[in-house]
Amino acid sequence: MKKYNVFITDFVEPPFGIEEKILGKNVNINFIGKINDSEFLDSISEADALMVGHAKITSKSLIKMKKCKVIVRYGVGFDGIDIQVAGHSGIPVCNIPDFCTDEVAERTMTMMLALTKKINEYNSKVKEGVWDWKSVMPVFSLKNKNLGIIGLGRIGSAVALRAKSFGMNIYFYDPYKTKEYGKKFASEKIGNLGVLLNKSDIISVHAPLTDETNGMVNPEFISQIKKGAILINTARGKIIENLDVLEKALKEKLIDSIGLDVLPDEPPDYNHPLIKSWKNNEEWIRDRLVLSPHAAFYSEESFFKLRKRAAEIVRKALNGKKLENVVNKKYL
Repeated sequence: MKKYNVFITDFVEPPFGIEEKILGKNVNINFIGKINDSEFLDSISEADALMVGHAKITSKSLIKMKKCKVIVRYGVGFDGIDIQVAGHSGIPVCNIPDFCTDEVAERTMTMMLALTKKINEYNSKVKEGVWDWKSVMPVFSLKNKNLGIIGLGRIGSAVALRAKSFGMNIYFYDPYKTKEYGKKFASEKIGNLGVLLNKSDIISVHAPLTDETNGMVNPEFISQIKKGAILINTARGKIIENLDVLEKALKEKLIDSIGLDVLPDEPPDYNHPLIKSWKNNEEWIRDRLVLSPHAAFYSEESFFKLRKRAAEIVRKALNGKKLENVVNKKYL
């Protein structure tokens, strides 16, 4: 029986019990443990399938992969893979678009509540021995606040449903979704991004990283935000132009606070002034910036589902069966 070679670049580390159980004994799983494809160009030439976490897969590696039947991204986004070159090379690229919808929506609501209810600030005050509800002001209710959602896909829609239960007014900007679609989630479509930004007390980004959204959160974007608003991004880090934009927005109090699960560069440069000020808990930024390490996708349940679904797609590809979630169909 032919032995297939499946390579895992990063993100999931040995032991590969889930993958081994699904792929079977006629598959060798090879772990690379690197994210720069220039470091594993030669080794993947024998790959029958490639499973990718955060690694960048460029044309240099794709042209080496003569035997590859599929590339599966451990996640939703696939901007790190050159899907056009992959398609022209006859390699389908698949993602797992719905494995963490609830988890990211929950993280978004958690950040929203933490920032409006000033959870971190109260925690800091109690640590200092200040037991006084008046020590942190103002604190706001979410009821009747305007939530502006940028991108009403799976996750944006899940956030809208959750926000609805808090009594929020929900608006969305998404050129690819209709007014009728938005009504399913008690959402009103706003056709102009600037109008949405000016109207919203809380802005939550749930757009994919595309040519349109790359660097979208820039000085012009910030200038249109309602004064005192909160910005949350649990989507893609490079939707933010750079950390300088956020530092200026917070330092000049153009916006109240920011919650981020993703950053333009990950991990961040800890010498950047914004990150240094945040780390040192300087007074001007104290508890106004909440960060998590690109972890919104994670729960024990979602991680299992992700690995299982990815391995199932690889198994189908190796067995010549039809694949789902092929993101580069038009290039194949």
